[in-house]
Amino acid sequence: KKKKNEFRQLKLKPEFNVMDKQEWNKWAKEHFEIAIGVKEARSNKAEYYLDKFDEWIKHKKNKVGKGTLRGYNSNKGVLEAFMKFKKHNYKTNEIDLVFYDEFQDWCYEERNYTPNYFGLQIAKIKVVMKHFRTKQTGFKYSVQILHDDFKTIKERVKHEILNEDELQLLWNYKGKPYLENVRDITILLYRGCLRYSEFFDVINRMDKSIFKHTNKKTNKTFYKWSVDQRKVKKQKGLNLHKQIETMWKENTLPHRIALQKFNDYIKELCLEVGITKAEDVASHTFRRSFCTNMYNDESIDVRSIMEYSGHTTERMLLNYIQDDNVKRNNNIPTE
Repeated sequence: KKKKNEFRQLKLKPEFNVMDKQEWNKWAKEHFEIAIGVKEARSNKAEYYLDKFDEWIKHKKNKVGKGTLRGYNSNKGVLEAFMKFKKHNYKTNEIDLVFYDEFQDWCYEERNYTPNYFGLQIAKIKVVMKHFRTKQTGFKYSVQILHDDFKTIKERVKHEILNEDELQLLWNYKGKPYLENVRDITILLYRGCLRYSEFFDVINRMDKSIFKHTNKKTNKTFYKWSVDQRKVKKQKGLNLHKQIETMWKENTLPHRIALQKFNDYIKELCLEVGITKAEDVASHTFRRSFCTNMYNDESIDVRSIMEYSGHTTERMLLNYIQDDNVKRNNNIPTE
């Protein structure tokens, strides 16, 4: 009876108001059952966050791609460095607003990380903590992690694109063999709207990924190109562009090089052909340029662009393109 009265008289701290209805019901049910003796309380000791992070990585190992796993391991490395700096191994219930402020200061002052990179670290922490607080009974955590101030920071970054004239400058280049190889890689990245990892996967099996297709309405036969989108775990089928078809038939496709080398060489190639924004050009520039240039061509249907880009909604596509780069006119009649 005493325990029941204690539970009835329980006064929650204001910070508990950040719990949603489902989380509150779970918390209340568990603590009520403990209070009336239906179940015993688990250990009050919180676990070390990095130990739980290792559990999370094992849980996700066979469910996500290698790139995603590398991202989680990178996040763990950042946290390990922070904890070494603080000389403290944080427990799960210590991931609170004090931790947030100290971690943010360390990221900015000690490591010179950008706000977006800090935000990426916080986003992953929140994902891991949400998994355990919703799946593990008795998991110890600070409710401050649900507070609005424990927020993921994301600043809009301006991305450069290359227009059709600048792309032609690249594709007309003749000179150093390693830059010619980079030139040809850009053709595949652009014409296929590829991420660099997709180019890396597909280039050594082009013969298996290209096939003939006949349009039943027009009876016209042409080549299609099947590409695995590893990031979103989907496959896309593209009409093979003549530039790629020619390289494929003439056995002049580019060879693979490491991403870092490509990003170094493409800057050199841009300077060689007189593109002044070379420093801002990297592998992803070509996929983004494709989406932007196609969107700015009013004769091209947006859905067709999405088939190449893999975006599932037009809003996602527009966020990717960025308003600063849009030159598409509004052709809705006014009379």
